[in-house]
Amino acid sequence: MFREGLSWWWTGHLRLEGRAARPAALFDRLLADHVPLHGGRVAAGRVQLCVRLADFRRVRPAARDGGARLHIARRVGLPFLVGGLRRRPVLVLGLLIGAGLLYVLSGCVWFVRIQGAERVSAAEVRYAAARLGVRPGIWRASIHPQEVARRLPIMVPDLAWAAVRLQGTLVTVQVMERLQPAPSDQRVAQAGDIVAAHAGVVSDIQVQTGQAMVRAGDRVQAGQILIQGIVPMAPSRTGGGAVPTPVHAAGTVIARAWFGAYAEASRTISLALPDGRTFVRRALVIAGHPLPLSGFGRLPLRSYRLERRVQGPPTWRGFTLPVQLVTQRYLGVAHVLRRLSVAAAGELATASARAYLLPHLPRGARVIAERRSVFPLPGDRVGVELLVESEDNIGVFRPFPAEPAARAAGTAGATGR
Repeated sequence: MFREGLSWWWTGHLRLEGRAARPAALFDRLLADHVPLHGGRVAAGRVQLCVRLADFRRVRPAARDGGARLHIARRVGLPFLVGGLRRRPVLVLGLLIGAGLLYVLSGCVWFVRIQGAERVSAAEVRYAAARLGVRPGIWRASIHPQEVARRLPIMVPDLAWAAVRLQGTLVTVQVMERLQPAPSDQRVAQAGDIVAAHAGVVSDIQVQTGQAMVRAGDRVQAGQILIQGIVPMAPSRTGGGAVPTPVHAAGTVIARAWFGAYAEASRTISLALPDGRTFVRRALVIAGHPLPLSGFGRLPLRSYRLERRVQGPPTWRGFTLPVQLVTQRYLGVAHVLRRLSVAAAGELATASARAYLLPHLPRGARVIAERRSVFPLPGDRVGVELLVESEDNIGVFRPFPAEPAARAAGTAGATGR
């Protein structure tokens, strides 16, 4: 269908409109004379048809047989476009100069993007890349991505790896920073507890370091201590009691939680069903500026579904011409009302409630059960109450405040002496 439409645009076609006393005789004569049509429509005594430019004179006998008075409503195609450009030589010259200038400029780099630089300054990476030849205004062919990626970590010692990617007039420099050792005062794990991130019922607990403060089946609240970061150590050599020592609590606490949502849906919905009508628009986009080819006029469809397709020329050695063929296909639809059962409307309401509820679950939560209650409402609506049971690791680390930790450490040292 695309090739056929392109062929009609290439040879040129006319859209004829007018009144016909005998529309059937008109179309019978066109079929008998083998006149190809790109579309025909009859409504309230008016006729619309589309014929090739070369077949325009062959329409006259058919118009006489059908008692039709037709006039040209629109001229579409390359012959008319060329004819219009002949009367505008300055415009043609400007287009040629613009296309040549665009072709030359598209061979240069105009944008440099730095990705992955967090601790290292992006300006420092950009300056080093510019010294290696990656800067706005330079020819793309003069850039050697492998060589730049190899030398960039040498010029910026804090980089462990770099990659250079060319995309049209954009150069992306992707870097990875070297890992820095943590300061000596931060290498020791900080003491603290494992607390509950949210309320739930504990189903399993595994302690690696610390003391468990809850067990399976206990109901906990948000912020409650699950694994305590203070453990009794062995008695001192002086014969004293056990020494409470702060540690970095570690472990996993799996708990179940319940979350609810409410949604409604109407039992009467509108469905968009295709009615068989199609309208196509095509445009040639050159450097972001559309050039209409066919179908640009008043849209004959009131309700439609749009399908858009973009086709570009093949890439040659990483270079792509900034030209695209954009095809917009409008598929006519007719809106029809349908009445749903309570169960079907409940499914729609459940989907809405689920779409709202799932993003609000805790990160990493797994849904293990789902219950819903469907009930009719006044006004031809259906309500749904959805209850989701999830399971996740609710334990999060909470460090001790500085003063209690220091006091506990000091007490332990005094007892040891």
